[in-house]
Amino acid sequence: MACSGNKPSAAAEAEADPVGLPVDSTTVGVPVQYDCTDAISMGLNGHVQHISAAIYSTYENNGKLEDGSVINQYKMSFNERGQMTTDEWGNEYGYDAEGNYYRGNHTYTTVKRDKQGRIEAYDDREPKKDNESQFIQSFSYDKNGRITFVEYIGGMTAIWTEKRHYQSGNLYPAKTEQSVSFEGGGSSEIAITYRYTSFDGHNNWTERLCMTSTKEIEKESVDSFIPEQPKIKEEIQVEKRDISYYE
Repeated sequence: MACSGNKPSAAAEAEADPVGLPVDSTTVGVPVQYDCTDAISMGLNGHVQHISAAIYSTYENNGKLEDGSVINQYKMSFNERGQMTTDEWGNEYGYDAEGNYYRGNHTYTTVKRDKQGRIEAYDDREPKKDNESQFIQSFSYDKNGRITFVEYIGGMTAIWTEKRHYQSGNLYPAKTEQSVSFEGGGSSEIAITYRYTSFDGHNNWTERLCMTSTKEIEKESVDSFIPEQPKIKEEIQVEKRDISYYE
């Protein structure tokens, strides 16, 4: 989840839509039935309302690791029913007053859920139109409802995948492995190991260290017979997030 190895947000790559982004229309003040499916899928406990997260570079100061500059930010949100309205990749989800999905990033966006109610695919491809910004993102889960695999196809990032590995029954991953291949050539592989340092009262993490190893292979020259040597970069980042809940 997150850390700087993540793919660009859908909002950044999506084509502009004159109709605008969806707005959840759950009726305020009317009791609704809460469903924790989307929260579990996103590795969360409790009736989450909003998450605001930031990822920082780090530097060493007298033997102590300090926060540097912000290198990435993202938000997540859920309505009172527990349905996700913004995911960590910037995709938008709109629902009517009865909780039925009606709109995503664009009017043509479709969302597919499996028999367990989990989001299986987010399809943002406009029919009969060729546009680099359009994409499809799919999700796979384990028996505990946790995301184990994410695949993104489209945009300048031709294919982006992420595998998530867990320990015991934790909803949060111990490690992720990301692979990126770019449309113009070149690729990168990113392995991130996490160390969780802070949790809130709902047992959701609020701070973690991200030990990141990135291996990049640039696009090879057509007249070169020498294989491109990968560039490897090791770094430590800090990810922090504020979480609010429905009462």
